[in-house]
Amino acid sequence: MGIINNNNPKNDGIKNLNNLELLDGVAVEIFFSIIVILQIINFLRLIMINFLPVNLIVLSI
Repeated sequence: MGIINNNNPKNDGIKNLNNLELLDGVAVEIFFSIIVILQIINFLRLIMINFLPVNLIVLSI
């Protein structure tokens, strides 16, 4: 019985570590996807800021 009791916490610990690693991987993927989305938004804002004045000038002429 002592051996079984010693092995069960180790197995539970391994399962918990695997679950934490999976959650960390998902969190990292979400984090990087948010960063990419923010970069795309900033890039589009830069394009709009740079090209809207040109369009307004062309339209005004």
